[in-house]
Amino acid sequence: MRAEDKRKVMQFLEANKEEMLEFLIRTIQTPSLSCHEGEVARLYASKMQELGYDEVEIDGIGNVLGWVKATEPCYEKCLLFNGHMDHVPPGKMVDPYAGLIIDAGRYGEEGQAVYGRGASDMKGALAAMVFAAGAIKAAGIKLKRDLLVTPVVLEEMRGQLGTKYLIENDNLKVEYTIVGEASNLDIALGHRGIIEHIITTSGKSAHASQPEHGVNAFYKMMDILTAVRLNIIPKLPADELFGKTTMTINTCQVSPGVSNVIPDSCTVTIDTRNIPSFTAPELTARLRAEIEKLKLNDPELEYEISCSNVELTSYTGLRASSENQLYPFYTSPEQPLVKKLQEIISMVRGRRPQLRIWKFATDGGYLSTKAGIVTVGFGPGDERYAHTADDHILVADVFTAARVYALIALEMCT
Repeated sequence: MRAEDKRKVMQFLEANKEEMLEFLIRTIQTPSLSCHEGEVARLYASKMQELGYDEVEIDGIGNVLGWVKATEPCYEKCLLFNGHMDHVPPGKMVDPYAGLIIDAGRYGEEGQAVYGRGASDMKGALAAMVFAAGAIKAAGIKLKRDLLVTPVVLEEMRGQLGTKYLIENDNLKVEYTIVGEASNLDIALGHRGIIEHIITTSGKSAHASQPEHGVNAFYKMMDILTAVRLNIIPKLPADELFGKTTMTINTCQVSPGVSNVIPDSCTVTIDTRNIPSFTAPELTARLRAEIEKLKLNDPELEYEISCSNVELTSYTGLRASSENQLYPFYTSPEQPLVKKLQEIISMVRGRRPQLRIWKFATDGGYLSTKAGIVTVGFGPGDERYAHTADDHILVADVFTAARVYALIALEMCT
């Protein structure tokens, strides 16, 4: 990284702090629930064009792709800044789309913060990414590697449909990815995944006054869940970095669901948070083997088990589907991207960042585990406030993130 390039980029970001903040506020003031991101997508695309990006497009599913192209290309694969522009419902937030600037002292923090749904998850990071790439373009720096910024859709609905489409349909070649989810300006090396299984037992309905004429699907499910609690959950794998794989049974539906009828069907969903070394097929095999043991002593036990799917229509009208799971991932701290990011954060913040594991799951799992891209997480915001009524982000942290994004892009692309 040349000192003159660094000076120009930092100068641009300093001169455009207020514009960056105003843009962040506008995006928060623009509701963007999953499947309804169109208006905010156009805001991101418009700002990229205004900042002079070389190419800006909205793809078939509604992701925004903003390119700052290499003028002296030496690398076939790009650096990707990835983040999602959808957010969860506002719930009980007060004025969730006001985009208010508030005193962060109410949260035990210093300085000003922007309050609103999506501030920490993750419109603060996206504003920083958009302006970081804009700073490089404005400085006229000759890149050897393409830089791509992608606000994506449908992240909050699991299935990673936006990012999945980005990789599988937009013909991208990516060497490195930084996912901007909240990391408190530290470096996230990975997270556990999410696997959702659906188990259904079948029985035979009968009048509740004559249960002997029926087969109670609910009772059959009780046997399965008891076996899961006693024989599966205690043996789930763990490791030092990610902790234990956890499993919870969270929903149960019976049919016909009438108090005087023996149920002929019972369906439960099982949520598993898996470490990277433990895969969905392995878990399915364990569950199936345990149920098959029950069948040896209960010939009336009929069941089906599968991983669930998610199918959604994006704001563009495109119908997309995927397995309803998020992949775990882990990136070694010895990766050059991690080393460079550590150096840059230390330089910008005056302290060395922590290397951590996210407690939540992100699109980074798909990018790393499924697409094979070197992926790390770095973003402004504290994950404690994501999806809560106190959703906010420190203004100073957004500016800091923009500086880090710009400098890591210089380091990896020049």
